[in-house]
Amino acid sequence: MMKTKTNYRNLLLALLLTLAGLAGAMAPQRAAAENYGFYIGGVRVTSENIKAINSKNFPAIKSGTVTYDPNTRKLTLNNATMESDGDGIDCRSSDTLTIELIGKNTVTVKGNHPYGIFKRQGKLHIMGSGKLTVASPNYVSIYTLDASLLIDGCTIDAIGGIGTKADLTIKKATINAKATESRYALLARKLIFDGCGVTIPSGTSIGKTTLANTTYEVILKDGKRCEEVSIAPGGTNPEPVPTPIGEFWIGGVRVTSENIKAINSKNIPAIKSGTVTYDPNTRKLTLNNATIVSDGNGIDYRSSETLTIELIGKNTVKAKGNHPYGIFKHQGKLHIMGSGKLTVASPNYASIYTLDASLLIDGCTIDAIGGIGTKADLTIKKATMRVKASKNRYALLARKLIFDGCGVITPSGTSIRKTTLANTTYEVILKNSRPCAKVIIAPGGTVPPSDPE
Repeated sequence: MMKTKTNYRNLLLALLLTLAGLAGAMAPQRAAAENYGFYIGGVRVTSENIKAINSKNFPAIKSGTVTYDPNTRKLTLNNATMESDGDGIDCRSSDTLTIELIGKNTVTVKGNHPYGIFKRQGKLHIMGSGKLTVASPNYVSIYTLDASLLIDGCTIDAIGGIGTKADLTIKKATINAKATESRYALLARKLIFDGCGVTIPSGTSIGKTTLANTTYEVILKDGKRCEEVSIAPGGTNPEPVPTPIGEFWIGGVRVTSENIKAINSKNIPAIKSGTVTYDPNTRKLTLNNATIVSDGNGIDYRSSETLTIELIGKNTVKAKGNHPYGIFKHQGKLHIMGSGKLTVASPNYASIYTLDASLLIDGCTIDAIGGIGTKADLTIKKATMRVKASKNRYALLARKLIFDGCGVITPSGTSIRKTTLANTTYEVILKNSRPCAKVIIAPGGTVPPSDPE
């Protein structure tokens, strides 16, 4: 009998444990908090704290009201004050974030390179009837990485400047932006003013600067950075500084977006006659019966992109002064071609010279008074050339001389030999083991053999 009772009790206990387990399994599970992709004062905003964005849950909030609507992705600051030891508002989500300002609001950040407001990607839209004072004395007050920034109709005092690697649009807004640590007050891939402009300082312009391989637009005053700028409706929209078309000069005058459509004697006094045009898309400079006379370098192209010079008709480039080049290319490639002719003269130096830029003379006719030289390769392809060196120099000098469909006409019996100048080895044209100061090259000529080293 006792054994039967014991078995009964054990069976009842097992049944109760099973029922308890089933009840636990059927009880509602607590869902994981939803993450909205941004932080306030280092605290992540989630579905658990979204209805109480206050000083209890977010110690950086000192006063006022802060709310967030996840459906519209709008963060509203209503007379709010935030103070943070790191980033104030930090949005990492790619969704558009709208910040609405009501009343007077303040975001102050301290610490090691903090942002007052930061948006990683997407769009950031700051708007409303209120005002925001956002201060990051040690860094940048508002910054977006790959997120376009729109400041729309509100008032902002930004101590630390405003920057973005995307576009910054300022629409009917009032902004006082002051940079710190020699930075720019405003910096963006593109600065766009809509219904407002700069009030202080007067006479500003939009220039370009390159930082860490990224090109930005910035506000300049007399060519110098503006560390403090005031913007308001009725202000002046700054004019862009003419953009240089690479590092490219004709007769000492830099070619820019402002003068590129009128490369003539009025804008570039070295051009005496004929037509000179430049296409920045193909990087082709066309000389059409042009005459250029310069007291320094005639054509001076310092950018690394390939420059093509097309010759139409009869053209002349003369360079005078102390060691000028008729045509100079710093690096990359220089390609001279066309059906025309070029007489290029630098009696006191070299007529055509490239430093670290390979040189191709292709199918055209060139008379070079001053010799042709390069620290790279010189390829002469089906061209006709008369080259005369000056001051006991070589007519042709290159790291490697390459003849393609043409060769030396005069003098006969030439050869190619290596010579070393200033620790650099070049190939040169010789006649009877002596430097040729004058060489004529044409299709049908003889390609000089290389002398044994």
